[in-house]
Amino acid sequence: TQNLIQIVAHALASSRLAPHRLEIEITEALLLENTNETLASLRQLHSLGVRIAMDDFGTGYSSLAYLWRFPFDKLKIDRAFTQGLGSDGKVDVIVHSIVTLAHSLAIRVNAEGVETAAQRAALREIGCDELQGYLLGRPMPPEQLVHRAHLATVTFEATEPMPV
Repeated sequence: TQNLIQIVAHALASSRLAPHRLEIEITEALLLENTNETLASLRQLHSLGVRIAMDDFGTGYSSLAYLWRFPFDKLKIDRAFTQGLGSDGKVDVIVHSIVTLAHSLAIRVNAEGVETAAQRAALREIGCDELQGYLLGRPMPPEQLVHRAHLATVTFEATEPMPV
């Protein structure tokens, strides 16, 4: 809605955060409701410079039409696929296909639920752009995240996400 756009624009202005540093995750369930209104809102957010990610891609009623209708910058592959890597050749083919398709549309790919070194290696081999899961870091309170970022000499002004 327009209210959301105003809230995001105000938050960006008051925080002085570069818009491309803000990423909003959208679930498929939201896309199924009020598609035209959702599309308009996402396009407005995207025009502000905000990045849009589709969360849990590959579950539910994923439609390839979403990939050309909505302004996604990133697909987040559901952890169910990550967990199945290496145990079922079909899962490996599906994940590889998702990554290839996304990259051909200039969309980055994040794999959720990475818990083992074998999963990390497989996803790197496939060409996944970003990894997320307990292997890389557990959820933490904001204060601990800030402390960890300072220790790693990572700045919030970096132009690109940290490589996987």
